Amino acid sequence: MLIVTLAALLAPAPAATEPPCALDLIGTWKLVSITRQAPDGKRDDAPFGKRPSGMLIYTADGHTSVIISYDNRNPLSSDDRLAASVSEKAAAFDTSFGYAGRYTCSANRVVHHATTASVPNWAGTDMVRILRSADGKLTLSTPPLLVGGAASTWELTWERPK
Repeated sequence: MLIVTLAALLAPAPAATEPPCALDLIGTWKLVSITRQAPDGKRDDAPFGKRPSGMLIYTADGHTSVIISYDNRNPLSSDDRLAASVSEKAAAFDTSFGYAGRYTCSANRVVHHATTASVPNWAGTDMVRILRSADGKLTLSTPPLLVGGAASTWELTWERPK
């Protein structure tokens, strides 16, 4: 009994802030592709253009940050974003988004708990993603999300930057 008690006391304690699947996620991921599945079953393999860009970061202490931009975005007419025209700002907002916060996960699911976001409505929400990992790539799939008036599902594939 004493040996069991000593072994339990001497065993390293699990990190309290590290989500269960964190070891598979921790680090930086570069966006490879996005696919949209419409409610009618139609599949769009380039909803954000052929080469969207993005970065997803998971930290060991449970934080996440993501930014995604469409392919072929037009630059603003000024480096001063506030000096750009309303239509330029609207186009920039429509073609890029991001959020950050904490995350929790289990074996095949990660939940992003957004605390700040480019879309104000997302702050304070939970975003559920289904995880798949194969061939060094991470795929995150969404439940149906309302985008452009249709509740589509999305699949985002990520890889570690080289």
